[in-house]
Amino acid sequence: LFTDADSAMVSPIHEILPSIKHNYCIWHLRKNLDKNLRGWLRKNYNKFVKAWNKCRNSFSEYEF
Repeated sequence: LFTDADSAMVSPIHEILPSIKHNYCIWHLRKNLDKNLRGWLRKNYNKFVKAWNKCRNSFSEYEF
């Protein structure tokens, strides 16, 4: 199950579907980074996103 990381959904999902694997949609995570960190990180934002993308695209825990 993939959601947009809305905190109002997390608790009900775990309550109603306790055995389901709950993941966050990568598109929504990226949008939330932009919304919540761009102003805070300012000139370091692009460097952060580059590092985040490298982690996001990792194929293994070791590579991450």
